[in-house]
Amino acid sequence: LYDQDIESQQVSAASQLGAYGLDFAARESLDDRWSVKWRDSSGKGMRETCRVLLQCDCGYNHEAAGSKIRRNAVNFTGCLGHAEITYNPRTERVLRIRGYFEHNEECKKAVLARIPPIPLHPSVYEVALQQLKDGATLTDIQVKNREMMNAQRYRNQPVDTAKSPYRWILKQADTRSLYRQFNRIGGISVSKPAHVNIHNWLDPHSPEYNAALHRAIFHYSERATRGDRFEVCVATKEMLEAAWTYGHQSQIMLDGTFGVCDRKILLFIVMAIDENRHGVPLAFFFFSAPSGNKHTAAGYNTDIIAKLLKVWQDSLGQRSGGTFEALVAITDTDLIERAALLRVFPGIWLLICKFHLRHRLKRLEDALVQTVSIDNAHAILEKEIIILGSDPASEAAQKGLVHLTYLRDYWSTEILWRSWSDFGRRVAAAMLKCPVEGILTTTNHLESFNGLLKRKHLRRWQRGNRRLRLDVLLNLVITKVLPSIFDQRAMDRAENLRWEMRIRALRGGEALLSARNKPAIVLPSVAYLKADPTRHEAAISILNNKQISAPDWVEKKNKLIFTCYSSVAVAADTDPTIYNLWLGFDGMAHCECQDFGQRGGACKHIRAAVLRVSELRLGGIPIPAIPIPESEEDARKLQQDHLAQILSATTTPHSNLVRQAACVVEDVLRETELDTIAVRVPEGQTADGAEGVEDDDGSESDSSESDAAGDDFDFTILRASGRAAVDEQAVARVFYELEGAGAKLRNLSTFLKDVSMQKKDLRRAITFRDQLGSLFDELTRMISNVKISEEDKAEPAHQHTNNATAHPTRPSTPPNTSESS
Repeated sequence: LYDQDIESQQVSAASQLGAYGLDFAARESLDDRWSVKWRDSSGKGMRETCRVLLQCDCGYNHEAAGSKIRRNAVNFTGCLGHAEITYNPRTERVLRIRGYFEHNEECKKAVLARIPPIPLHPSVYEVALQQLKDGATLTDIQVKNREMMNAQRYRNQPVDTAKSPYRWILKQADTRSLYRQFNRIGGISVSKPAHVNIHNWLDPHSPEYNAALHRAIFHYSERATRGDRFEVCVATKEMLEAAWTYGHQSQIMLDGTFGVCDRKILLFIVMAIDENRHGVPLAFFFFSAPSGNKHTAAGYNTDIIAKLLKVWQDSLGQRSGGTFEALVAITDTDLIERAALLRVFPGIWLLICKFHLRHRLKRLEDALVQTVSIDNAHAILEKEIIILGSDPASEAAQKGLVHLTYLRDYWSTEILWRSWSDFGRRVAAAMLKCPVEGILTTTNHLESFNGLLKRKHLRRWQRGNRRLRLDVLLNLVITKVLPSIFDQRAMDRAENLRWEMRIRALRGGEALLSARNKPAIVLPSVAYLKADPTRHEAAISILNNKQISAPDWVEKKNKLIFTCYSSVAVAADTDPTIYNLWLGFDGMAHCECQDFGQRGGACKHIRAAVLRVSELRLGGIPIPAIPIPESEEDARKLQQDHLAQILSATTTPHSNLVRQAACVVEDVLRETELDTIAVRVPEGQTADGAEGVEDDDGSESDSSESDAAGDDFDFTILRASGRAAVDEQAVARVFYELEGAGAKLRNLSTFLKDVSMQKKDLRRAITFRDQLGSLFDELTRMISNVKISEEDKAEPAHQHTNNATAHPTRPSTPPNTSESS
């Protein structure tokens, strides 16, 4: 023992260290054979002490340590030499020296067997560790290392580094030690298993308890047995506030991502959007895949997602006497996520991301997604089925036909259609009392965040792009990633306010900011007859050239349907452009052409249809008057009333006079020979197989329209259909898969008939039986819950027909003209 305040004792201690080759100068030599095995610190301030254990390299047995390759410069001789030194790290005064300092004869005679490692100077580590703390990448650290070494800016760096016993350039092999030191500074002992560190951080009775991590983790469940899951749910204080601000009574997103750490851990994230349409993370759900699961991405089910969503909802507590509730949610096509959301939020309105839907719908996505009528969606699919079915010899056409029947039978049931069509967005807008533009169409905000999390935020602390340990991941997410995200949001908000104040002080600045902050509402086109000589002349040309068909009455919609060729179409065109348009007896009208979509009013095709109706009246057909509005204001009012009727699921009855007159029109049109061949299509469809577009097709009402609809409409019935939509999707998917696999499974059973099995295959056989047994049990349960009549039992299964019907006759086309459509 030595007294650090007595100089003579410190001199004696230094002499003893020098005699054993333990002094600082001797240990800098490449001949030094002492290696540090562990170091421990205790106390604070002037009472701080450090204890270090050094061992002779000849006494280190790499095989006992589990290493196949020996890296020490000398061979193992069984030397027992070791030393334990206790000192004050502030003053470097020695307090105690003890150990065994005698080396065996083999050790004394040992020579270098390998090139000794050259240590990196501590000041290089200091700079690199500070860079890691600031979030610098390994490439940035190496660049700065070269710059500082060339400029001789490191502490204690000599002018001539050739004589230095240290290295000053970082090598790839140094990164392991660098990252271990960085994790140790953050309170992470990488020598312990990750789950042990996490448990100690969250245990208030542990000396390693971390209060900051404990506050951010609102749910923790350790994996005590093989069947348990490891679960950790994260939400910082800022995330909890954001949940109430942006998620409560609003819309949220839910999606999962994988490959975030070096274990089979899944991460699901709940996100909302703020007033600037930027994504805001609300909660992180980390949990392990089941034991024996080979594919991490398939390691979750409805139970685990619903459990964590419920825990999150409970952690948010209550405000104003109510619990947290999300009204609208958007996910990908995953059934598990949708079912879990419904289990926690029974009244939630579920939407499906259009981007993920495109992988299912392929080239028909735009036309199908934009529908606001299930009949329209069915008509689009039936039209394509007819076209492809007309070419049974084409292999490509038959493959397309299979895909179309899949869309028709799986994705186009009415309840499921509401989740991915524009109809669903309009219902969501009415529920939230916001413009349709404010409703999310994709989960791109969350998908982008997942990518940034893995490729930007976490990659900064990955060594060689290796995935992080679970404990390191949690520590970084809570202490680095999430604080940086919300700090940046706060700084951006403060900066925007600062500049807005300066601009507001300028002349005209207030008006400029008001115009910029006003939401841009794109109103849908509406039809109204306003004087327009150019369009009127073009309509007369269309009528004279017989480019517009005779009308067809659709009783269900009480409207007249027309088809009209583009004005530039010629008789030789094999695939001319045709527009579908309709005139409703309630005064509404619509056309598919670009002119109507961009300008509204009455395009030349609608005007040609009005002229066609007038021509038929002069011919003696008693078609009732069609009261198309003469101003945009009246047309908007008519559109608003119509939208309210759709949302309330009611149909305003037309007068008996109009209905009877319309029936007369239909009868007369069936019997009258017209100078233009009439187009005959099934009820509810137009000439090319698509239903006439409703007035609210593509319509996105402004906030006043949505408010009006929402105030008068009870969404209980529509919201209750969410469970039915998920049920339909699940049944349709299983039955669709079984249609392809059922016959194969039946054939497999014939292979096993009268076949014996060896004991080595028993485990696999039990696994397959249990898997098929669970499916058998669920099908049995579903069948027993449905009362099947004798007629239902005798009815054959639904069969898809590929027989194509003949294309309807189209109106004639004139010679080519210079006028554009």
